[in-house]
Amino acid sequence: MLSLAAIFLFCLSYWIHRYFGQVDIHQIAYHLNFGLDIARSSDPVFTKRFVRWCVIAPLLFFALFCFLQRRLAQGTRQLLPPILLGAAIGFWLWDISAFKFVDGLLRPQGFRARSAGATDRAARHQLPRVRAGARHQLDHRGDGRHPMRGTT
Repeated sequence: MLSLAAIFLFCLSYWIHRYFGQVDIHQIAYHLNFGLDIARSSDPVFTKRFVRWCVIAPLLFFALFCFLQRRLAQGTRQLLPPILLGAAIGFWLWDISAFKFVDGLLRPQGFRARSAGATDRAARHQLPRVRAGARHQLDHRGDGRHPMRGTT
């Protein structure tokens, strides 16, 4: 049964990517709020494709998996379903950007998270330099020459 759940997750991911493109956890949570009402009101073509890719295909892949699993050694045969389910769950968490979502929740965001005098190093290097004594003209090239006259 663990193998069937893992195969279902892989097939569900394939179905989502094929017919809806890249989705994230926010979109999935939004559509889960509708419950079964969304299944009743959706286009019959999507329902047929869902049955094809998320019901029939996993059962066929599971039958093939069971056939191939019988040919493996006993120790490998017992370890394979939990490993496959762990890989499927890990793939799903990565695929729906769950790791980015949790990372965004754990990191401080916004202006208040930074101290008053701290600036981002990358942002500091993008600012044009102002040379002292150059009548406050911007030195965009950093070589001391005025962009229009050649020298300052």
